[in-house]
Amino acid sequence: MPEAKFQIREILWATLPVRDPHGHEQEGNRPVVVVGVPSRVQNIPYDVIQVIPISKTAFTGVLFPTIAAGHGGLPLESTALVYQLMVLDTARIKGRLGKLSVKEFKPIQTGIKALFSDALELE
Repeated sequence: MPEAKFQIREILWATLPVRDPHGHEQEGNRPVVVVGVPSRVQNIPYDVIQVIPISKTAFTGVLFPTIAAGHGGLPLESTALVYQLMVLDTARIKGRLGKLSVKEFKPIQTGIKALFSDALELE
């Protein structure tokens, strides 16, 4: 398996697709955190990654972990919008900001586990 271009915990600058009709999904230029690299699991036909959009708007709860200013290259305190986890074509990546430490990423992992807990418990 070839080395992945992107790494989990990496903060990237990306152009998210514009939605039509407009809804509550994040779109436009913004930071995202990489949470999945499918090509690390198996060969896939497209160069995509799973990302969580990041916002400077503060929210609370397990699906809205805070990322402190300066962590992962983010200049402001930010919120990872775990409930908006999405697939993104890597052609939409415009730059790299930095990478979260394992400790800084832990609240995002906790949010992902909470988001998918029902699906993972199905038998």
